[in-house]
Amino acid sequence: MLKRITIHLAPGSKTPGVLLLPKDVAEVAGEFNAKVEAMFPGSTDPELSQVFETSVEPSQADKLAEALLKCEGVTGAYVKPDDFYPT
Repeated sequence: MLKRITIHLAPGSKTPGVLLLPKDVAEVAGEFNAKVEAMFPGSTDPELSQVFETSVEPSQADKLAEALLKCEGVTGAYVKPDDFYPT
């Protein structure tokens, strides 16, 4: 099962409504073969349009999150915890 990572960009680091990522973020994701997608596609809201998501193998999740945090304009990269289903 893949691990999901939520990526938050700083306001103004990309244009709302435009899906293009900052170049360094796209390059880092590419190094991990991770496809980054808008969490709220088509949103023109300045905050929602700055949130993205990707998925990678569990062994790569923390490494990718750390690498993303080094990118200019990234204010957060969070590895989503595993879903928990009570028994």
